[in-house]
Amino acid sequence: MRTIIEQFALDIGCFPTDLTTDTFCYGQPTKAMFSYHRFAGVAIVYQGKLYIRADNVSLVSQLKKQYQGKNNQWFFELQNIQDFQAILIKNGYRLKEWGTFLLPQKIIDSEDEAFQFFYGDGIDQFRNQKDFDQCFTYSKEDPDILGVAYQINNKIIGMAGCNENGKYCCEIGINILSNYRKQGLATKLIQKLTAEIMKADMDRIPVARTEFSHTESLNAFINAGYKLGWTAISFEKETEISHLRNRK
Repeated sequence: MRTIIEQFALDIGCFPTDLTTDTFCYGQPTKAMFSYHRFAGVAIVYQGKLYIRADNVSLVSQLKKQYQGKNNQWFFELQNIQDFQAILIKNGYRLKEWGTFLLPQKIIDSEDEAFQFFYGDGIDQFRNQKDFDQCFTYSKEDPDILGVAYQINNKIIGMAGCNENGKYCCEIGINILSNYRKQGLATKLIQKLTAEIMKADMDRIPVARTEFSHTESLNAFINAGYKLGWTAISFEKETEISHLRNRK
């Protein structure tokens, strides 16, 4: 199976062998990048190392001077984020978004007969269904691959889905109907979907994204055999953000 370092190398614009230390690169976003890194710039913290790409040579130089060789496993401390944001603002950038990402570690496949799989055109039937709005993207750029539903009395009460994301990843999303939460169903669905991805030999790494504050989501993936993988923060040019606001 691919390693996440191979995806990071595409996202930063370097070789995988460069990522044994803090790395700072100039480059533009491309479709091959993981979607949450597919912005004017991104800072990734993985195993205590900091990887930064930006579309501005001067900004890359400033960030390298500020952060190379530092104890970057503490990068997301509040004071540091404020300092980071100040550098961005000075150069005409703003924070875009940040998040926590999880990777599979030890997945146990369940043989429960209540599972049902959906592929290709079969996924489209769930479009615009709010109960399952986190499972699929319906995106041409990052197309959906697979969905798995959990049923009780022929009723779908929970679902997990995955879509292509970047060149080497697929992203997992999940929904459980409110009356059936906190019963371990999320864990079962994550395990089943992840096991199916691995059996299908898609040559893609299953990845989950959530917010720092969403402890329920974090725990569901951890209980399913995932581990915390990396944190990332993206940024965008202020002119582009202002343009998007003016269109609303």
